[in-house]
Amino acid sequence: MTLSSIGDRNKTCNRIVRKAWLFLVIVIFLLGLFFRCANLDRKIFWVDEVATATRTAGYTRDEIVERLADRGVIGIEDLQQYQKLSRDRGLGDTLNALMQSPEHTPLYFLMARFWRQLFGSSITATRSLSVAFALLTFPCLFWLCQELFKSPWVKWMAIALFSVSPFYIAYAQEARPYSLWTVMIVLSGVALLRAIRLNTRQSWGFYTVTLIFGFYTSLLSFLVTVGQGFYVIALENFRYTKTVRNHLIALGIALITFVPWAIVIFHHWQLLQDNTTWVRDPVEISFIAAIFVATILLTFGDLPLSNSLEHLKIVKLLIVLVSIIAIALLIYFIFFKSRKNQKAKLLIYGLPISTPLILIFSIVISFNHLPIHSALEPVATVGILIALGLLSLTVFSIFFVVAQAPKPVSLFILTQTLSTPIILILNDVILKDQSSGSPRYLMPFQLGIQLAVAYLLANKIEATHLFKTRQQQIWKAIAVGLISVGIVSGILNLGKSPIYQKSRNFHNLPIATILNEAKNPLLLVDSAQTIDILSLSHNLKEKVKVGILSDSSQFSQFIDSCQEIFLFNPSETLRNRIKDEARIQIEQVYQPKQLIPGETVLSLWSVKRAKNSCFSLVTDLKFM
Repeated sequence: MTLSSIGDRNKTCNRIVRKAWLFLVIVIFLLGLFFRCANLDRKIFWVDEVATATRTAGYTRDEIVERLADRGVIGIEDLQQYQKLSRDRGLGDTLNALMQSPEHTPLYFLMARFWRQLFGSSITATRSLSVAFALLTFPCLFWLCQELFKSPWVKWMAIALFSVSPFYIAYAQEARPYSLWTVMIVLSGVALLRAIRLNTRQSWGFYTVTLIFGFYTSLLSFLVTVGQGFYVIALENFRYTKTVRNHLIALGIALITFVPWAIVIFHHWQLLQDNTTWVRDPVEISFIAAIFVATILLTFGDLPLSNSLEHLKIVKLLIVLVSIIAIALLIYFIFFKSRKNQKAKLLIYGLPISTPLILIFSIVISFNHLPIHSALEPVATVGILIALGLLSLTVFSIFFVVAQAPKPVSLFILTQTLSTPIILILNDVILKDQSSGSPRYLMPFQLGIQLAVAYLLANKIEATHLFKTRQQQIWKAIAVGLISVGIVSGILNLGKSPIYQKSRNFHNLPIATILNEAKNPLLLVDSAQTIDILSLSHNLKEKVKVGILSDSSQFSQFIDSCQEIFLFNPSETLRNRIKDEARIQIEQVYQPKQLIPGETVLSLWSVKRAKNSCFSLVTDLKFM
């Protein structure tokens, strides 16, 4: 056999492998498309989505509370009418409602209003806008990989990983700005790389437009821009060049165009503070670290842990294990896998990554009891092993990018990955906040991780020889396993919402089941819980009636109702007032377990009264 014939066989084999891989990616993409579109109307419509619906319809929270409180008994339709567009509420009302929540920039919500005008106000129609943005992310991600990487394998691997990422699938089905923000993060990265490569007025103009759209999509886009600015400066070796100047001009123009909303924020600063009080609730550093690690896991798969386990402690155990692995990997790369000119690079980038891990390791070990016994439970064992594998792969990918990737590639991935979490974590440590405790705020971090993992896997399994090495086969198995975890997670979440996504409203379904099974239920709600009851209304049958109380003293007007009375998450004041009534007792019928310390959960209580002391409240009780 001649050398030329061997070369021809190599080329033929590579062509077949590439076509097979492309076919597999298309199948995975179609699966991801199915996961994003399936059961849009069956997932919990939680309070943040209710806020989207009410604001785009032109109603503020205070206005809804004022209209519903003290109306006596109302039906489900009365609760849902404020979540639908109507002729008497125009674009001006929507803008006014948006200005009452200045922490959310208006672009997505204005687009959502026009979308709902075209397709209706149903849950499916409202969420379908996010699905559309999620689909738009794919060509943008493909374009980004084309600008950043030379190998075509990386872009296909990135598409495959993103297609079945359970985190991005979940937020593609939510009527919130996060799908649009994902598009803008990726597109601004594309525009920046293109502008640096071409360095023309048109290319920098395109980057400026992406910055403007990003700022008006989410205030967190400013953190992404910080990372991009550092990328440009570092790429130019910290010299003031034409590229740096053009970047500053683009950033300046984008900031100027943001001035109108900055004025809104300035004039409504107290509202912004009131709307974000949860961010300022103090939490332990170990809790932030646990959420940070959980965010990495959610990028690739959901942990199969049983409900009996303390999930936060399991994640803390993973932190300890991964900290050890990360430090070991750093030593391995520095002393065994890097050339002399790469050792300094690894130390520069590796030490800032490993040092916090050592500190976190010490904190978790010192102040928390690790649930080693949980590893004896089979379900927990599977979850811990999968999680440990995912985290180890992520850490290895970051070190591999630093050690092996060209400077423009490694710098881009590192700045994309680290800028947002570093700023948020520093803010939380200094101000005792918990802004970094929300995985959805860390989307740039997750995108960076996916790029790093895609780069690692593509480089390890790229077919360049007719006879594959055993190492290539192992990495192919890892890639298949990683994608399989995402597919299994997507299947498991087909009919339900992930627990991390819907916050306290995750418990809407069990509460609604109890109410729907009651014979003639009347649900009494404190006015402070109005938005929660609007969320719950989508799971209630029409027979369930509701009374919203502006004051606990109004409960006495409902005592003699013949209906079966329930209390929705009653305040301590209301419970104490009811206990003073001789004829009444209350019993807790649903109380979920907290997922994390300090978490707000929704409870349901049943009112027990003396027999034969009622009249038909629905027909006889009318008061204002």
